[in-house]
Amino acid sequence: NTPSFRAQLSADQTIPNETQTVVAFATEDFDSDGCYNNTGSAVTLNGIPNIPAYSFCPNVAGFYYIFASTSIDCNQDKLGFARVQIMKNGISNVIAACVSGVDGGYPGGGGERFKESTQTASIIVEMNGTSDYITIFTDATRGSSNSSTLKLNNATVRNYVQAYKL
Repeated sequence: NTPSFRAQLSADQTIPNETQTVVAFATEDFDSDGCYNNTGSAVTLNGIPNIPAYSFCPNVAGFYYIFASTSIDCNQDKLGFARVQIMKNGISNVIAACVSGVDGGYPGGGGERFKESTQTASIIVEMNGTSDYITIFTDATRGSSNSSTLKLNNATVRNYVQAYKL
């Protein structure tokens, strides 16, 4: 089942409020065929130019299982919304997403909202092996405090992406 890869955060990543952001999965656990760009800039991989930052561009055509997980923390406030998106070939092409509208749900009925939310998304997608690529995006909305920080926490094991050919 190759090409395949798995990557995770190498450091905490701050997420701007209400701003769609590429997730910086910079630490590769494995990358069987060198098809994942774990850098913050576009590169050439396996002879395919301009692979965007933190994107998977397999060099073999076929169907791929893609899975992404993000866990967003809000340090001083409660989250109002959080989302992870799997995008194919750019920001306007969402092929899978998970949205947590956490401001409507109260755990335990005590009136408290979550300060952290984990979203996961998965899909089977056809890739052409020459130019198709997958990038993971996330975004969130903090509650009412303008000083709250939204971040992906490197210390948690809930921030990762993986893919393999079926």
